[in-house]
Amino acid sequence: MVGKIINKASCGGNQVYLYHTINGVKYTTSYLHLLTINVSTGQQVDSTTVVGTVGGGSGTRSWDSCSTGPHLHFAVAGGWYGGTG
Repeated sequence: MVGKIINKASCGGNQVYLYHTINGVKYTTSYLHLLTINVSTGQQVDSTTVVGTVGGGSGTRSWDSCSTGPHLHFAVAGGWYGGTG
């Protein structure tokens, strides 16, 4: 489930936080430096969902000041964070 979306942060750009529960354990995956976001908060997603498109560099530099080239910042953490879950 999409737990939180941040638009055009000065460092991290467009960001999406997904909540997962696996065998009763909560996890958050985060996707940062996105050029576009293709999901909305509360949306259920699966392995075929396109969360967004890669940003960074000249395409997003005007508002993502800590990104110097196109890339995806992906992270996995224990627990649900970044929103209300």
